Amino acid sequence: MLSKQNVFDTVVAHARKQGEQAINDFNASCYYRKPGSDLKCFIGALIPDNLYDSRMDEMTPDGMPSKTQDSNDASQLFENYPDVMKEIGLSDDMVPFLMNLQGIHDNFPAKDWDAKLFDLATDYNLTMTK
Repeated sequence: MLSKQNVFDTVVAHARKQGEQAINDFNASCYYRKPGSDLKCFIGALIPDNLYDSRMDEMTPDGMPSKTQDSNDASQLFENYPDVMKEIGLSDDMVPFLMNLQGIHDNFPAKDWDAKLFDLATDYNLTMTK
């Protein structure tokens, strides 16, 4: 299983490299993988290409398929793709942590990510490289 520190390090590296949100241009909802681009949200960056399913981006908060979802929720992935989450090395007790990570991606501009990620690292007793 991946530790919170492993997940955090992966997300920080991804956030710094990508430097922009993976969002729907029409309704500002997040994509795990934005169609027609290489953009991934923070949770999307944890999903290897061979395990990603485009239907992951079609879930509503109640887990029903929809192209017009309001948001993606880490708990949906665990409910709808438990084998994928297990293969990645994520346990369901990580959902609150993943939701906090994803909230930074979804709710703050990229220029604020480092500061917000540092705050999250402090909250979870994690280290953040400069």
